[in-house]
Amino acid sequence: EPSLNVFPNNIIERIRVRIPVAIDPDVEVILRPLRPSDPIQAIGLYPDTWAPDEDSFEMSPAMRNIPTLQDYRVFVQSFVKHQDEATAIGTHAVMAERIRAMLYEDELLQLAFGELMATSGGRTHKAMRWGPRAQRFMSNEVQGSFLQSTITEFWLQTATQ
Repeated sequence: EPSLNVFPNNIIERIRVRIPVAIDPDVEVILRPLRPSDPIQAIGLYPDTWAPDEDSFEMSPAMRNIPTLQDYRVFVQSFVKHQDEATAIGTHAVMAERIRAMLYEDELLQLAFGELMATSGGRTHKAMRWGPRAQRFMSNEVQGSFLQSTITEFWLQTATQ
């Protein structure tokens, strides 16, 4: 079982628990990229990238070779499959908007992000800044079903203390 106390797993977990409240209690949440064979409405959560801020390395012996700032990118993928194209487009548009609203405005989620921290090697990594960065829309037809999907990029920066 993956640890929920490390980045980026702790970011994904905070988003996962808010989806039934902020988006839809019936949507299935899957902790991986979504596939056409997944349920007709689903949200996928998965990590994408970790990157150090190359300009944030410090000179102190305790922090040598460790960046002070680290960036994590997580994807929130939404998916709607329907026999009627207009229904698929409309339902998916609402889901994509609710994802953006949750990531920007959900007060409990914002509080949870503000409390995120993880300790490793005697150092504490604490969330400092975060937010959605982009949302990409995709559309396809597979075997008579219309598929609508969006990948929302969520970014979170930590500072090592």
